[in-house]
Amino acid sequence: MFDSAQRPAVFDARKEISIQSAYTFIAMISLPDLGHEKLSLEKLVELAKQFNRPAGVAFLARLNLYLSLAHQSDDPTVRIQVQQKLSCQVTSSARLQEIVRAFTSRGRRSYQRKQNPVLANTVQGLVILGDFTAPLLLAPSMDLDEYPVARLEFHEVENGTVQDVLTNIKRWTYTQKYLEKVVNENLHEYFKDRLGRFAARLSAKAKIPLAEIVVEDAGLLFPDGGYSISHEAYDKKKGIFHHGVSFEREWFDRPDQMVQILECLEMSPEEVKFELSEKRQLESMVAAIQARGWRLESQLLPKEFVANRGSIRVHFTPTAIRFEGFLPGEILGSQADPDQQSLLESVLRLLPKPR
Repeated sequence: MFDSAQRPAVFDARKEISIQSAYTFIAMISLPDLGHEKLSLEKLVELAKQFNRPAGVAFLARLNLYLSLAHQSDDPTVRIQVQQKLSCQVTSSARLQEIVRAFTSRGRRSYQRKQNPVLANTVQGLVILGDFTAPLLLAPSMDLDEYPVARLEFHEVENGTVQDVLTNIKRWTYTQKYLEKVVNENLHEYFKDRLGRFAARLSAKAKIPLAEIVVEDAGLLFPDGGYSISHEAYDKKKGIFHHGVSFEREWFDRPDQMVQILECLEMSPEEVKFELSEKRQLESMVAAIQARGWRLESQLLPKEFVANRGSIRVHFTPTAIRFEGFLPGEILGSQADPDQQSLLESVLRLLPKPR
């Protein structure tokens, strides 16, 4: 980039780290905070190369040049001049936005989220290029408290037979309804080992105090939530086990822990139901959901209607909205998919704000 006659002295943090002022200066520059450790210089270069190598190298070279100028001089005036050049040419709001766009690809969690490169407005003894105490890439989140939702429920099914539970059954002259009832009455014995394992995991991994976890019948209770199992017969011999987990509103500000609880229960449900805090008339929602790109699949107003968009289905009743096709980790927590969250929220925004 420079010939030997023009090459400036380059500040090497690994060799000059004992010079506190220069070290403080360079430590204040970082890539947007992606929720991990601040990146090393080597990693910074590696990431820059992935997007646009010439532009990345040029950016780093210019930054290094200005840092070298600041390092070589103890004159505060020179450092102020360097700061002005950096603010204008390297760390300006427009330049930071370019970096944000470069490192916010479709595959990253912060894609399509509002970005916020924050520049400091004051300098008190240090050359501060930007205020990186606030994250530059805002973490994706879905605030369920914004919506009139009283409870969140996840559902999953597992194939099973009557004989799985009633191992000693010999006669099949009983009615299907009676057999279903007897199976449900004996589920606690069939699933007791699994329930015991789940209770231990909830304590060890989800950090729910063991004293607050109760194994009861065919399920578990924990504060403001619970897990249950029930049997539904297809015929006299076959059926399915329904596994359900419910979270009351008190859990809504802990989405990562909700996902962790589902993992502890060995569930990967693709059905989630939002129980509404008050009844909702459906007639006005049909046109609104279609305007948002959903296709009407079934309409049985005023009791219910169903719409879909790609592989996602949504079922509306006056008291609940049930989605099929989302995995919990796609819509909840720090690892959520922003595209899936946006799709879900496009429906929830049809609801009135909680009173």
